[in-house]
Amino acid sequence: MSDKHASAEDVHRFWFAETIHDPQAANARNALWFGSSSEFDEQVRQLFVPTIQAAAQGECAAWENAPRSCVSLVIVLGML
Repeated sequence: MSDKHASAEDVHRFWFAETIHDPQAANARNALWFGSSSEFDEQVRQLFVPTIQAAAQGECAAWENAPRSCVSLVIVLGML
């Protein structure tokens, strides 16, 4: 991604990957979602620094208007 921040859909796709329709994939991602890994944290920072900064400055407030994008906003704000 460039200096421009990611879209809510970009965040959602990254975070949930193929888990929405595949319970086994969701189980495999549990360690990432609920665990702690410096490697994964660094990957997230590298991919989403502009998005994290934009959300912190209120630039993603429109994401609050729909359930799916609101989940993406919660994920991004949790990266602060």
